[in-house]
Amino acid sequence: MPGAIDTNHILFHELKHHHAAVQFFLSHPPDGREQQLHAIRTFGGSQFDLYYGSLSVPAIKAETLHQLQELKVDNKAAYHTWIQAHHGHRTIQLSDGSNWTLRYIDHLSFIHLHPSRYSPHTIRIKANAMKSIVCYLLWHPDHKGQLDIPTLNHIRLHDLHLSPIANNGNTEELQKVLQLLGNDFGR
Repeated sequence: MPGAIDTNHILFHELKHHHAAVQFFLSHPPDGREQQLHAIRTFGGSQFDLYYGSLSVPAIKAETLHQLQELKVDNKAAYHTWIQAHHGHRTIQLSDGSNWTLRYIDHLSFIHLHPSRYSPHTIRIKANAMKSIVCYLLWHPDHKGQLDIPTLNHIRLHDLHLSPIANNGNTEELQKVLQLLGNDFGR
């Protein structure tokens, strides 16, 4: 059918929203610090939900597509109408019980998909903490078990252009992200 929805129409920022994608990035980073920083900056400046469940990115997209097809939402116009009829977003639940938010964007990949806030199998993360810890683990893997504030502050100031963390400052969010990501990543 011309114009039928397929997984290419689903925009899912996997590095930002899928734990396994972050792990893959850490174990197979792009060459060069600038390319790494370009990818890391896509985390944004606010907070987001990171899915850590068992579904792969292809499985998430396939289940999303299947649910849309079951609802007879099978083309861009139908999808736009379906989303607009519910205040610009919809929520679906996937097979593992996780909830996902769907929005419409006027683009080739018009199905904007991300984990719903506080969904099962997700954790809410502050973007600057995620950026800081991803850089920290990429460039200083020997520190993966503990937070070295001077090393972290060097990254925050010189690479991410963020304010430093005080030596006695609150590092709870940074520790949370370090614990979430600080495993071996095949290194």
